[in-house]
Amino acid sequence: LIKVLAKGIAEDEIIKEILNELSKNPSHLDQLMEAINTGNSNERLKVIRMLLDAGTIKVNGEFYYLKG
Repeated sequence: LIKVLAKGIAEDEIIKEILNELSKNPSHLDQLMEAINTGNSNERLKVIRMLLDAGTIKVNGEFYYLKG
């Protein structure tokens, strides 16, 4: 249970960091990954994919950016 809660908290923090970074400027994937301090690369990629699938963020082939 603690691992599940910690994972959820980490995912929430990764989401906040991604949205905060993309609110400043669109970013290449490598720039975005470097800007996130929480989680490992697999966790970060999983959250990015989740946000893409949800339509919260978009990618134009090169840059990731906030929808809207």
